[in-house]
Amino acid sequence: MTKSENYQSNFPSQKTRYRYVNKFSIVFFLGSLAVYLLTRLIDLPDFPIYFFTDEAIQTQHAADLIANGFHSPEGIFLPTYFENGGQYNLSLSVYFQVIPTLVFGKSIWVTRGTSVLLTLIGATFLGLILRNHIKSWYWWLGPLVLAVTPTWFLHSRTAFETVLMVSMYAGFLYYYLQYRKGNLRDLYPALIFGALAFYAYSPGQVIVVVTGLLFLISDARYHWNHRNTALKGLVLLAVLAFPYLRFTLNHQNELAQHLSLLNSYWVRDIPLTEKILTYLTNYLKGFNPFYWFWPRPSLIERILPDIKLPVWLFSNQLDLDRHTMKGYGHILWVTFPFFIGGLIHALKNIKEPAYRVPLLATIAAPSGAAVVDWGITRGMVFVIPGVLFTAIGFDKFLGWLRTKFEIDFRILRAATFLILSLASFWMLADALKNGPTWYLNYGLDGMQYGARQVFNRAEEIASGDPDTTVLVSSTWANGTDVLMRFFADDQPNLQMGNIN
Repeated sequence: MTKSENYQSNFPSQKTRYRYVNKFSIVFFLGSLAVYLLTRLIDLPDFPIYFFTDEAIQTQHAADLIANGFHSPEGIFLPTYFENGGQYNLSLSVYFQVIPTLVFGKSIWVTRGTSVLLTLIGATFLGLILRNHIKSWYWWLGPLVLAVTPTWFLHSRTAFETVLMVSMYAGFLYYYLQYRKGNLRDLYPALIFGALAFYAYSPGQVIVVVTGLLFLISDARYHWNHRNTALKGLVLLAVLAFPYLRFTLNHQNELAQHLSLLNSYWVRDIPLTEKILTYLTNYLKGFNPFYWFWPRPSLIERILPDIKLPVWLFSNQLDLDRHTMKGYGHILWVTFPFFIGGLIHALKNIKEPAYRVPLLATIAAPSGAAVVDWGITRGMVFVIPGVLFTAIGFDKFLGWLRTKFEIDFRILRAATFLILSLASFWMLADALKNGPTWYLNYGLDGMQYGARQVFNRAEEIASGDPDTTVLVSSTWANGTDVLMRFFADDQPNLQMGNIN
């Protein structure tokens, strides 16, 4: 047998593709999910080093909801939104915390652990999109590529509602592709996941609506050909919109107040043309490769430190330190060629729904953030099509390696899994060891470090000496009153205060 013949015998033919998929790729997929979960859960309270009020308030609202018989403070049964910092922007994340709070009580492990498990939904759907629609040989790469995406690594270890929205959005894309493939009934779970993403995070409202409109326009003929299903979907959509309509009727000025609190240009007294230009500028920030792939400071900033052009063109210095990993881009820079390769392949096959849907999701991704200003939490949904394009690029590259160097398919697959898994654990080790000192501003405008350490110690002092009033300063973090309730809700002699 010649070398070429031996090589061909080690690679599965098209006829045996599904045997390999079912027998081996599922094992790698489960292994990828295990790596993903381990790198989220190991030492979960220790990184990020802060426990933010936006995390604590979700569990606190869940505890209050239980105590109030599932009524809001205003007496509304199963309220659509909950208040956070003077604005109603919490919804789905609170309800997902109810059962864990009932069973385990309040703790960082419970709050963040619940969020981590929910992000597993997004990781799973990425793999299924690659398998069922992209038809990738390496479809199990979806969770692994997501696991080594730095901005996702950081935020998926928090309970910020942005990761919940993105995970639900991945389900939205998967089931829409199923519907577009001919499984008409899958339109209904697509709408349900779209609604979950809509309610999960306020920028998700814009993103989901824009995505839906793009799907409606691009596949108008398909929807018309299956109009009976589409009409039933419209009825379901009306049902899913009811909680939002109820909230809007009860809080008619909430949208304007929300935009005012965020200092959005849409509520400023400026010309409409200026508002539109500002929106377009903010929108275009979401496609800047320097922002996504280059660590801070970027290479161009190092070469040209006195450059006068807008800084957002050449770096990712748009985000607070606590939303970045020092020395990393939001997406690993070494994956940029694979991302570009996958993007080009998708553009070449834009007529196919499997590729057109991620492209449309990319177009929609910055739409929510642009309403206020660009920020990674508001634009996190870009990670979903980004991972898909990167995985497609990996698939094409591995296929080229296999053909060029006649590498055994099994060896190539195992080596790829091992390299990406080791990269995930290396990132975890780096974050746990060096993350606490990446940034040295631990106060209000920095990391806001210390909630667990300060309030646990204050609670010990207060419970040990009930006759002593213990005061905790409120000036080092946002929403310290929420943090106090989260860590020590039953200590009447523990109060917020300062030296004055």
